[in-house]
Amino acid sequence: MTESSRAADPGRGSTRHVPKPRRTRLRWPSIRTSYVRAAKKFSANKATDMAATLTYFLVLALFPGLLAIISILSLVNADGSVSTGMIRILDDVAPPDTATALKGPLKAITTAPGAGLALVIGLGGAIWSASKYVDGFVRASNRVYGVQEGRTTVKLRLTVLAVTAANLIMLAIMAILLLVSGPVARFIGSLFGLGDATVTAWNIAKWPVLVLLAVIVIAVLYYFSPNVKPTQFRWISIGAATALIVWAVTTVGFVVYVSNSDSYNATYGSLGGIIVFLIWLYLSNMALLFGVEVDAELERARQLQDGQHSEYAVQLPLRDTARIDKAVEAEAKAVIKARELRRRYGRAGARES
Repeated sequence: MTESSRAADPGRGSTRHVPKPRRTRLRWPSIRTSYVRAAKKFSANKATDMAATLTYFLVLALFPGLLAIISILSLVNADGSVSTGMIRILDDVAPPDTATALKGPLKAITTAPGAGLALVIGLGGAIWSASKYVDGFVRASNRVYGVQEGRTTVKLRLTVLAVTAANLIMLAIMAILLLVSGPVARFIGSLFGLGDATVTAWNIAKWPVLVLLAVIVIAVLYYFSPNVKPTQFRWISIGAATALIVWAVTTVGFVVYVSNSDSYNATYGSLGGIIVFLIWLYLSNMALLFGVEVDAELERARQLQDGQHSEYAVQLPLRDTARIDKAVEAEAKAVIKARELRRRYGRAGARES
């Protein structure tokens, strides 16, 4: 059976019962082959199309997610300075045109009356809306692993909401780390009697912590999204680290390109910042999907080194098969009904024609 024919069956990549592999150390030829194959599968799985879909869901989830993060921040900062801090973070990390385009909506969210109350009565709704992105990522990761979704609607929804809530909390912590910098860090340092050297060390040390938290956010998304059981949870997976590196390099290159080109403003006018932002989100989602491909191929390489028959696809047990079993049963009933129709009316229909 060819690889393309196997890829056509979304349930062929993984099985219900797979022997637990020994944890063998990946050799360099296996790593190199995994990255080459990940790049090929990225194209074969039409990951650019999936990235476009995820960008759409991310845009829909963006402002509900911001509302949830700001509501969480209101617990530790209720004096109205959240707006100023978030806008400063936006200026630091986003392209200039994007920052300008988002300042207005962001200020409207952070200064809306009752933002603290939203933590009590609106946080659940915000998380529900923001979970649409994770829902889309579940479907994309299932496609990467070549499996069908087997979790029931309730189980899948609870998983998606839990992943969304956990990642929003992590993003809120990252926002706090970004807020505690510069004058804010010096002020907090003075309250605890810390010198300028300590504050300077914090301003430097927070960046590796932010990178670590970002990798963990991606790793959680990678682990719980697909309907497969990886051999073990890795707080820092190679695929997550790869995605972050690809994202950072792509972002820097894109910022340099946009900063030295006036084509977006000349073509789109006042919408140039929004267009730049959407393209940046699209590139970011492509980096995330490539990381999923890398993790899947590295797992396949481990299985091959362990002697498993994973030449065509990674072999991992499914998390759940309830939905698959139900779909198979429904399809079998539909086939029986179709066969009855053919036997009852087939000959009469042939004579009439």
